[in-house]
Amino acid sequence: MDIAEQSVRHLIDDVLLQNQSIMEFKGIALTVDCDDDCQWYFDRDLVTGVLTNALNNAYNYTHDKIRIVARVDSGYLELRIEDNGRGFPASMLISGADSVSKRSRFDSGSTGLGVYFSSQVAHVHKNGNLHGTVTMENGGAYGGGCFVLRLP
Repeated sequence: MDIAEQSVRHLIDDVLLQNQSIMEFKGIALTVDCDDDCQWYFDRDLVTGVLTNALNNAYNYTHDKIRIVARVDSGYLELRIEDNGRGFPASMLISGADSVSKRSRFDSGSTGLGVYFSSQVAHVHKNGNLHGTVTMENGGAYGGGCFVLRLP
């Protein structure tokens, strides 16, 4: 782990740059809601991997819109990737405490490993007795799936 103060906006821009060509190819409109001066302490490489995985899932399930939101709320940095797809089925809606075995569906190609590793990355980010979490929910600005990473 290499926890250091990072520019959240620069992190998001770097992740988007890595995925720009596929977004353009698929005709996906992307919106970013993050203050330019938003700073937080986290491992840049690990969080980049989590956001890249979540963005890959979002562009596979969205109709044509993805929104990335970064905000500080109640002592946590909250990073949200929201899409306008059909949303997650009830069996996939999780909080950070759910086990990966509940989400594994090898017959559909969904092993749950991306969420598992994302949850592990979140959990190793701690501040005092607070740990990071991953949540999958439906709603957000577009009414589709929402991947939420919260880091203390």
